[in-house]
Order: sequence, then C-alpha cells, then structure tokens
Amino acid sequence: MHPYQNIISVIVPDWPTQFQKTGFRQTLTEVINQELPAHLFANIIWVNINQFQYFRELVANWWTAYLDEAADAFYYREQIMVFLMDLGFPILDK
Repeated sequence: MHPYQNIISVIVPDWPTQFQKTGFRQTLTEVINQELPAHLFANIIWVNINQFQYFRELVANWWTAYLDEAADAFYYREQIMVFLMDLGFPILDK
C-alpha cells in the first residue's frame, strides 16, 4: 500500500475526562473502524490540548490561504503533514 492512499487521520483530543477512559477510547476506535468503508484505514491520533490548538491554527491558516489562492497554502499543507508524521503516521513508521 502506498503510504498516502486510503488513510484517514482522525485527530481526537485526549484531555476531556470521558476521552481519558480506556473503555471509551476502545469503543470510539471500534466505531470509527466499523463505520469506515473497508478500503480505508483509520489513523487515530490522540493529541493534548497544545497539540490540538497548534493543529487548529495550521488548518485555519491553510484554509484561509487556500481560499485566497495564496502561495503559502502549500507551506501550510506541508506543515500539517509534518505535524501528522511527527505524531506517528503509521505507514511511514514501518
């Protein structure tokens, strides 16, 4: 499998109390995997509040640049990919 095909990254906050419970995490992971079409792989990434805020900022900057057709949209897209890879993009770890 090519590392960029058929993968959906799901960013999930780890700081809410309910999300810290092992049973809830397992159930959420199962539901995500059950609801995805069979040809897709879910890359579930649990992030702390600082990582989540940084990710939101990157996405907001990319979206604004993309809508404005600005040259820096590519830069923000790359930064989002670097962020995801730093958190453990599973296929690239193998």
